[in-house]
Amino acid sequence: MTTNISAEKLCLSDGRFGLGGYIALSQERQEDLLGLSDMIRAYIKNENAPRPMNILLEAHPGAGKSYLVKELCQLVKKTVEPKQVDFLTFNLTAMESFRDLAPCFRKIQNCHLTKTFPVVLFDEVDTQFPQNRHSYSSFLAPMYDGKVYEGGESFNIGRAVFFFAASKALLSKSTWESLSCESAKDGCPKEPDPNQDEKSPPHKDSSSNLVQDGRPQESSQLNDESYPQWIKNRMDEMRDVIEHLRNPGSKPPDKFLDFLDRMDRIVFLPPLKIMPEKNVISSQYVNGTTDNAGTKNEPDEPLWLTELYLIIISMIFQRFPNDLVTYVEEKVLTILTSALMESPSRRKPDSFVRNSYPPVDGIFRVENLPPHCRDELRDIFEKIETMEENGDLKNDLIPVKKNRYGAEDD
Repeated sequence: MTTNISAEKLCLSDGRFGLGGYIALSQERQEDLLGLSDMIRAYIKNENAPRPMNILLEAHPGAGKSYLVKELCQLVKKTVEPKQVDFLTFNLTAMESFRDLAPCFRKIQNCHLTKTFPVVLFDEVDTQFPQNRHSYSSFLAPMYDGKVYEGGESFNIGRAVFFFAASKALLSKSTWESLSCESAKDGCPKEPDPNQDEKSPPHKDSSSNLVQDGRPQESSQLNDESYPQWIKNRMDEMRDVIEHLRNPGSKPPDKFLDFLDRMDRIVFLPPLKIMPEKNVISSQYVNGTTDNAGTKNEPDEPLWLTELYLIIISMIFQRFPNDLVTYVEEKVLTILTSALMESPSRRKPDSFVRNSYPPVDGIFRVENLPPHCRDELRDIFEKIETMEENGDLKNDLIPVKKNRYGAEDD
């Protein structure tokens, strides 16, 4: 079988599962991401582009926005040679005022002096500076015509790809409802604080309920909404939010709508609870085996669980990039996948992996995880250990391999 998307997939075991190391089993989502990479390539090759390309990453915290941009840069570098691509990131929470953006634009301009092309991530763009000033107005001129005005003078920053990411989903109804509550200061329901009520029941860690038969189980965090349905709902919600913000009675941040109008593309990153659709190209490579007649058997694992496993394996590859890992204990996947299912953010399991100890024999074991992983996931560890003692858990070694940016078509 030949596909036009396999050449840019991460190869784990016998499959191609995302854009670079960014895992996405949904065929429609893969096509969206590859369309984005094609758009960036075409822009970089167009020497006559009059202004930067502007892309808004619409996602909740921990969805992997920074990692996606880095993987896109790696892929683009392979196909725009001899032009070099430089990835820059600026976090607005580290700035004291909008004037601190000027050195960022100077650095972008300097990329062209060194014959490199800048791909830039402006993170936390919804940060409020003193006097409740937002940064949106400071980006309008650079986004529109590639110019920056400083001290009464202007300078050209040249071509660039700008990614913008916020601390929350900017085009979500829940975001604007919470902001309206904060500004009104009345009539807004508040979540009860268990620390202020002595009769409140103590928090119970339910993470151990995510494990059954030694493997993570589907929880309320996951639902049957596929990526195509989710993306349609998000597009509808985005249109409703923008229409609401354009109403005379609405009070969006200064120049926010102008900021949105200058976007060339808005990229929605789904939370982990969104299921890949069932009939995807990648499912032909997931877990299942091929018999002597060439018939592909059904995968052993549900697709949602396979996707979470692959996200964890991709994190391990980020931490140990030099082929130090050839096998992963199934217990490790169970533990870290359960942590991944507890919240829509990838940050907790990613922190565990980043603080792990290097394997000495190519096998990533539970012992390689840092001590604070056991402390924070004590219930899961105890349940797995009990199952091992009772002989109810077979801790297989999962073979993995990394073959990025060059998998051949079948």
